[in-house]
Formats: sequence, C-alpha cells, structure tokens
Amino acid sequence: MRLQLDIKAIPSGSRADWSSGGGIVREHRARVAASLRNALAFLALPWLWRQRAAFRAELLADLRERPDFLEDIGIGVHEAQVEAVRFFWEPTWLTSSRARGDCSR
Repeated sequence: MRLQLDIKAIPSGSRADWSSGGGIVREHRARVAASLRNALAFLALPWLWRQRAAFRAELLADLRERPDFLEDIGIGVHEAQVEAVRFFWEPTWLTSSRARGDCSR
C-alpha cells in the first residue's frame, strides 16, 4: 500500500512557504534574532546601571563644587539636583537646554 500526497490539497500559501523555504524560515530567524537581542540587552544591564550611577555621582560632585559650570553648558541647578537623586535603574532624563533649543542667551 502506497500513500500519496495530493499537493493540490495543500493551501497555496503554505505550499509556497515550504517549497521556497522563505516565509517560515525567515519568521523563525527573526524570532531567534529577537530573543538574542533580548538576552544581550539583559546581560548589558549591570554595565548600564553602573554608567548611570557613575554619571549621577559625578553630577552630584559638580553640584557641590562648581554649579556655575553646569549653567555654562546649559544644565539648570534644579534639573541637575533632580537627576542626581534618581535611582540607578531609572533612565537618564537630563539634557542640556541648549540641546533642546531653549537658548535665551
């Protein structure tokens, strides 16, 4: 007894995906790439947190020693104080007012 597969009974979209190997393989590769990106991002978190903590420590030192330098580069004292007391896992929101285009000088 011999089994026969009727190719015409398979919907055309799935037949094209399997015969060319395009759609299903591309979807699988995209899922694998996304999971790798997520794993790498997860492994990079401690480095990112360390960078934020170091930045905020330097900002706090600048606030104590020379707040006028922060004004020179367009960072307000209040903005710097708010950024300096944030936790290391919180993203950095501080931007120069000159970078935002708020230059009034």
